[in-house]
Amino acid sequence: MTRHRQTGMVTALAYNYPKEVPEALPKTASVDQADKIVATGSARPLTITINGLPAQALFSVETLDVAHGNAVLAWEQMGRPEPPNRAETEQLRNAAWSTKRETVRADESGKLVLSRPLDAWSLVLLDQLSLPVSPANY
Repeated sequence: MTRHRQTGMVTALAYNYPKEVPEALPKTASVDQADKIVATGSARPLTITINGLPAQALFSVETLDVAHGNAVLAWEQMGRPEPPNRAETEQLRNAAWSTKRETVRADESGKLVLSRPLDAWSLVLLDQLSLPVSPANY
């Protein structure tokens, strides 16, 4: 987690590199081998608690996982075209950018708690979107 020097807003990144893979990822020679690695690992609980925020501070939550933002899965589902044509390339680009996006708010006391399971190989980006409007912000 970090607080941006100029704005004071908060950004955090969480990921689940599963404990079932204790070393660096092995080199793979095929998509099937890579798929087996992706299938390895278990979810773990993610809890991010941030205190001292402005009341109702707004955050975006962006998740990259097997179901969201996965161009390789989209490529496999279209039959692994090699190379993909223009329309397929556009579909793959759209799949890559289709991460799960949601917003959450801190409570009235300025506390944000984000709690959920985090699947293996997943990333979550938490990014503060707004500061309260006050004379100090002008």
